[in-house]
Amino acid sequence: MRDAPNAADFVLSFWVGWLHARLPLSSRIVLASADIHLERTVVDVLREEGRETIANPDWLSATPRSAPGPVE
Repeated sequence: MRDAPNAADFVLSFWVGWLHARLPLSSRIVLASADIHLERTVVDVLREEGRETIANPDWLSATPRSAPGPVE
């Protein structure tokens, strides 16, 4: 069932929960997702559990830039 609706949501939620269960509470979780409903749900649950969480940081919408070339 790889193409099931919301399969990616399930996988992301599973791994976030797995990390939350294993990492010290002092570890911050950064969630970058274009799915605002999933992001809000996961972040709300983590914050209720006392986890510092950053959601959709500014770099999510940033345009990728090339690395500068060598300095001559």
